[in-house]
Amino acid sequence: MTHLKEEFGKGLVCDVDASDIAEYRRKRLAAGVANRTANYEIGTLRGILRQFGLWGPIADKVKALPECHDVGRAISQGDESKLLAAASVSRSPALLPLVVLSLDTGIRLGETQALLRRDLRLEWASGSIVRGALVVAKSKTAAGTGRMIPLSRRICACLSLWLERFPEGGPDSFLFPYHKIGMGGNSRPGSLQR
Repeated sequence: MTHLKEEFGKGLVCDVDASDIAEYRRKRLAAGVANRTANYEIGTLRGILRQFGLWGPIADKVKALPECHDVGRAISQGDESKLLAAASVSRSPALLPLVVLSLDTGIRLGETQALLRRDLRLEWASGSIVRGALVVAKSKTAAGTGRMIPLSRRICACLSLWLERFPEGGPDSFLFPYHKIGMGGNSRPGSLQR
């Protein structure tokens, strides 16, 4: 709704025509939104115009964009095994815990990147995490923010080893800090840049 207000909020509703809607759509697509998002936004505008009896004359000139309804497929056990095997031999020490966390929690990339140590609720015993949960502090949707996700045994094992690398890490430290991996040759291990 914010984008619609920015584009059309200073004009009169009776002045909106099909070319204005086409230009708005072009700007939104250039900004990187998906066709589905653009269709929803134009659907909101359609509802406003319809309320004032202004949609009918332009309805035939404004067509919905095609949307991808392919929701993908679940990863097979074989593909998961290959992915974990490749992550475990990667130079990046962050890759295996990152992949395991992603597979077992299903959280989005942006949610993973935003994770701080304070977002983890961990129970330690004998130097290892025995159980825990993570709280998604920042999500794409309001409903996703604040949800608590329990950690599997596999995540607990990976995070136990991962967090040992950062004994000085405080609650405001990122769970996966920025690091660089050298690409020349296969004999050099990756190194973390903190």
